[in-house]
Amino acid sequence: MKKIGFITALLLLATTAMAGTIPSGTLTFTITPKITENTETVTVWIPYPMSDAFQTIDKMDVSGNYSESAVYRDPASEAVYLYANWQKPAKAPTCVMRFHIAQRDRRNTAITDNGGAFPELVQEYLKRRPSCRPTPPR
Repeated sequence: MKKIGFITALLLLATTAMAGTIPSGTLTFTITPKITENTETVTVWIPYPMSDAFQTIDKMDVSGNYSESAVYRDPASEAVYLYANWQKPAKAPTCVMRFHIAQRDRRNTAITDNGGAFPELVQEYLKRRPSCRPTPPR
């Protein structure tokens, strides 16, 4: 009985301690496009992570056996991409992107129930709908 109490207390302490931590870690993406012996050019455009109000990106490291690489921003969408290009690759193309990410809490704890009705725009989505059965694969 003492063991169960101790384990329960330990789990509660661990859960409480973890609740206050910022989720973070290092992510590694390895891109290895397949080629044939006749491949002349390989080009990849990889979404490039950026810091914003909800995440911090740092310790960015990009490596690989590419002929050239650069980071570009699409003027229309403002999305940022890593461009890598291999000219007549003799061996399998490889590009490794590694970075550390720390996320911030997005929850809005200041929201309170005012007892009012949901907006009319939302009402349609709150209605009960008949469920549909999945179609078995053929």
